[in-house]
Amino acid sequence: MVAQRKNKELTDYEHVRLKTEMYIGSREPAVDTFAIHNGHKLITEEVKYVPALLTAFREILDNAIDEVVGNKSGTSIKVTFDPKTLTASVEDNGAGIPEKDIQMVFTKLRSGSNFGDRGEVAGTNGVGASVVAFCSSKFIVDVWANGKHHHQEFSETTGKNIKIGTCTTKKVLRKKGTKVTFTPSPKVFPKMILPEKLIKARMMELAFIYPKIKFYYNGSIVNGSTFFKGYDPIAINADVKEENFKTTFYVIPKFHDGDNEHM
Repeated sequence: MVAQRKNKELTDYEHVRLKTEMYIGSREPAVDTFAIHNGHKLITEEVKYVPALLTAFREILDNAIDEVVGNKSGTSIKVTFDPKTLTASVEDNGAGIPEKDIQMVFTKLRSGSNFGDRGEVAGTNGVGASVVAFCSSKFIVDVWANGKHHHQEFSETTGKNIKIGTCTTKKVLRKKGTKVTFTPSPKVFPKMILPEKLIKARMMELAFIYPKIKFYYNGSIVNGSTFFKGYDPIAINADVKEENFKTTFYVIPKFHDGDNEHM
């Protein structure tokens, strides 16, 4: 006798937490070679980390870059990171998310504003922010816009959907922007490994790539002008008008003697 197969339908929240690898990569520790600025110069270093945790951080950071660069709204991005709890916050001073869209953007897959052809933006698939929210034990959004401060909290559950707290609103003068604070859930990530050096390295890269934007890390401004200090890189410009793609590649001869494919 053939056993009768039971079909099961999962919510987006359940599916993301169960099949996280499909969305943001492996939850198993890996060791890769990274180009890291150690405060004095750019070096290569083997680092043990969990790829999905790094991707989660970059998804939220990319959203801020999209706002400032893609939407040309804002001039600064502030990041904080606690290497013990892996709690991170990313704040931009852009236009801010409309109050009516806050819950949709952070709790619905395939929602967002980056579906169009915008060559300068970092994210375009509409799943990043909500996936990070689903994989967090706590996820907090603060939005300042139109003279108001909206505060919205989300938290994990053992049920079918994320818990959505009540959105509170207060009056505020002048300030505008969006801040996202999140703590990855140990229930989703059994190995909580994300070295601070990878966060610092990404901030240094961005400060160099976008010199007109002020980047702050844990309260201190990040100076990207020293990124290639001690090296003489070769700049290669690429401009593919058909694809709306324009960038500059920097090559450092004899920078790395190894054969790691990531380099």
